[in-house]
Amino acid sequence: MRKGTSPVGYLGCHALYIILENIIRNSTKHGFRHALGQKLKLAFSINTNSQYENLIEVIVHDNFGYAHAKHLTANIFNDNLVERINTILWQPLLGKDGSLRKDAWGIIEMKICASFLRGIYPENIEDVEPPILEAMNIEDNLAFRFYLIKGQR
Repeated sequence: MRKGTSPVGYLGCHALYIILENIIRNSTKHGFRHALGQKLKLAFSINTNSQYENLIEVIVHDNFGYAHAKHLTANIFNDNLVERINTILWQPLLGKDGSLRKDAWGIIEMKICASFLRGIYPENIEDVEPPILEAMNIEDNLAFRFYLIKGQR
């Protein structure tokens, strides 16, 4: 992969697929509306005019309404899920001893795939602006924002 280019082909498609698959899995695992029989819907927002001129902003959110954990029973979550996920995302991939973290592998996998789609190697993904991947709250639904590199003409 050349520096400053997004991967194309099977690997790029697979990286995007992994991000979406993790969003779907987490939505059905943690979303309280899933337990009520509501069907999962994903909404996509693609912004080619983001504040970062060489990047395309991608936001994906579900309709299961669990961005604020107050909607769920207290024994499952007792704080803001968006904050919890972002705290996980801001932590380094490796522990102080150089070993791979042992928790939140789905979120870590999403972050690595989002860095791949940005053309940033995993060893360089800490303190990147804009963030590689971040959780957001859109109308009380959990959302994830990541960026793709705009194609060169």
